[in-house]
Amino acid sequence: MGNLHSLKSILQLSLLNIILSFSVFFPTTVKASCSEITISGHPNYPPYQWNHQGQIIGASIDIARKILEEKDIKVHTPYVGAWKRVLRSAEHGTIDMIVALKRTSERQVYLTFNDTPFYINPFVIWVKKGRSFNFTEWSDLIGKQGGKNLGDRYGDDFDKFIKNNLSITPVNSVASNFKLLALERHDYYIHGLYPGRSYLLVNDLEQDFTALTKKINEGFIHNAFSKKSPCIYLNDFFNKRLKEMMNNGDTKSAMDQNLKLWQKLGKLER
Repeated sequence: MGNLHSLKSILQLSLLNIILSFSVFFPTTVKASCSEITISGHPNYPPYQWNHQGQIIGASIDIARKILEEKDIKVHTPYVGAWKRVLRSAEHGTIDMIVALKRTSERQVYLTFNDTPFYINPFVIWVKKGRSFNFTEWSDLIGKQGGKNLGDRYGDDFDKFIKNNLSITPVNSVASNFKLLALERHDYYIHGLYPGRSYLLVNDLEQDFTALTKKINEGFIHNAFSKKSPCIYLNDFFNKRLKEMMNNGDTKSAMDQNLKLWQKLGKLER
């Protein structure tokens, strides 16, 4: 009788092990709940997005909100800190999505990008007026002192060129980078064309700085879900709707509206 009981226990244990094994190799396909989503982005990148009274607002946020609310998802857009902290938050899964950023191999480790770009975002060389220099290829920057925004990436090729060839100081704010140009401590500043123009316009500094004609790249910026977010399954839907909104002009309208909003709010807050 004892042997029979032991045999029964062994069979039960074996069955449990088989069930557990199947749960590992054939995980459930039920999608995680995504009734709410937390989105953030670069806090000083108008008109794409910027921090306003503790919330991230801007064109990229407006478009993301519109798409996600079609699925009855509540959207939160808190300011979580400087750009590098935003990236770390997505890497750790404490925010679900980052809007309007450059797609790089480094970021693809922890982010799933939309295939459809949100908008064009050419990077240019900003200089103090009267201190322009010949710039026809990347090597023209060698031997000069440059500035960049802390955490910014420009595409794998140029990121590698910076690391191997250039002297560039990462700085925590757009204002500080332009100030270093004004003081002639830096020869150039790598920044987006549209955010640079927006900053200078609001601060009445257009007469003091200029962008060199040749661009670093004609890059695009994308939106991306954290790979640790339960909302990642929405990527295909988001990509499809974003493409439709690009084609019908919604993204351009959002950019135009938010450029005006940034100018209005920026002048009020000065």
